[in-house]
Amino acid sequence: MNKILRYSFVALMAMIGLNGMAQGVTFDFDNDYAKLFPTLAGTSSNDSQDGDFTAATTSTAVEGFTVTVSAADEGVRNANRIWSGAPRLRMYSGTFTVSGKGIKKIEFTGHNTNFNLSTTTGSLDGKVWTGEADEVVFAVAKNTQINKLVINGDGSTEPEPQPQVTEATCAEIIAGADGTNYRVTGKCTEIKNTTYGNWYLEDATGTVYIYGTLDAEGKTKNFSSLGIEVGDEITVEGPKKTYNGTVELVNVKVINIKKASQASGQVWDFTKWSDATIANLKADAAASAETGWSDLEAADGSKVNAEGRCFWYQGTVNEDGSLSANGVVIEELKGLKFHADYAAKRSLAIAVDYSSTSLGDYAGGAYLWLGGGGSKQAFPCFTIPAVKAGSKITVELESHKPSDTRGIGLYKNNYDAANLIGEQFKPTTKATNTWEIAEDCDVVVWNTSGCHIYTLKIEAGTASINTVKATQKDGAIYNLAGQKVGKDYKGLVIKNGKKYVIK
Repeated sequence: MNKILRYSFVALMAMIGLNGMAQGVTFDFDNDYAKLFPTLAGTSSNDSQDGDFTAATTSTAVEGFTVTVSAADEGVRNANRIWSGAPRLRMYSGTFTVSGKGIKKIEFTGHNTNFNLSTTTGSLDGKVWTGEADEVVFAVAKNTQINKLVINGDGSTEPEPQPQVTEATCAEIIAGADGTNYRVTGKCTEIKNTTYGNWYLEDATGTVYIYGTLDAEGKTKNFSSLGIEVGDEITVEGPKKTYNGTVELVNVKVINIKKASQASGQVWDFTKWSDATIANLKADAAASAETGWSDLEAADGSKVNAEGRCFWYQGTVNEDGSLSANGVVIEELKGLKFHADYAAKRSLAIAVDYSSTSLGDYAGGAYLWLGGGGSKQAFPCFTIPAVKAGSKITVELESHKPSDTRGIGLYKNNYDAANLIGEQFKPTTKATNTWEIAEDCDVVVWNTSGCHIYTLKIEAGTASINTVKATQKDGAIYNLAGQKVGKDYKGLVIKNGKKYVIK
């Protein structure tokens, strides 16, 4: 294989989530706020003002460039501040100034909708400013949330060249030279240390030992944050080292994680939201009515105010598809991958005590609400990743409007009519339906219109006799999971499409 991969800076930035920004000087407010603004006591939250800018504050210089955040205008309710969760730099009025020699380009990464800057210098197109100046002053019209920015100008420096990476199999790594940076994909077969991240990676050609795993920020001793489990398919990258005859990749960077098939008996119970989750939802709602979770159905207050009983979402989905409240991943939603376009349309809600609306009374007050209406139905809601053939998915739901039949459909791998699994389930009142999954796939959930899911359960099992290897005519023997077995296997098998029992 031995394919040499040379990554440019742009590609590297895209890989770690910087949207392919150009070369330049980065101001990362999410991770480097303490270094950039050392005079602040900390971050702001519902209980703290430590991150508030009470006067115009200029950052520490980075390669000749600075940014200056003004205090909020008099009479504006919210202070400009470094918030306790990303995006951390949040401004509501005043000015944001970038200074340095020969500024030619500024690229912002920020909230999709809460980004309201303007300037009379140069040209601002979306989140990209171009021109030529030593100072660019941006006026802040209203809620603006910034993760980071990259400045290109005369003071910019070229990044250090990235090391060569050799894409290889385990066998090629074993035969290769120490010190070579390798990229390899395989399954996690055993975890030896959950702090440093020492574990075994295996592919079809062999096994290598992973000695140290970096977290998403490139830090050590935080392996548990990655959520890697035995059976997951992982792509990693790192240098080879041979220690006492053992071939290792040391302090690897994780490129991709593909979760193993869902475990038997996994249940998402949306009728039981923890006190911690509810507290984070309320904190998120108190911080802003326009982004994240809000107990206002419409951000402008023109629709229902649920007063802490139901929270609608309009924000950015995490890179792994999870959702956070107040900067904390919601425990009850873990394992589901939510779709960014759907979430951005304020079409998803968490009800914690919302048992009736003007449309009718419901079976319970706590549920996951999939909203309806217009273009919201153009996008799937969420995905259940890596479901094994033969698994059964059971959903308990009801229509948001009891006089209408509303519900969901399940789709294999992507939302397309040809990929519909079974039939759509559209009850009026609370009811339960079960689908059997015929082959390994990601299961995509799409709602026909507004409905409530109370529980979602997946039961892993062996594949149906009629769906696994039923058409094989090669004389090979398969168990009910579709795995090829030898003649010494005992039990019920399939051979040439027929069932047999080997005793």
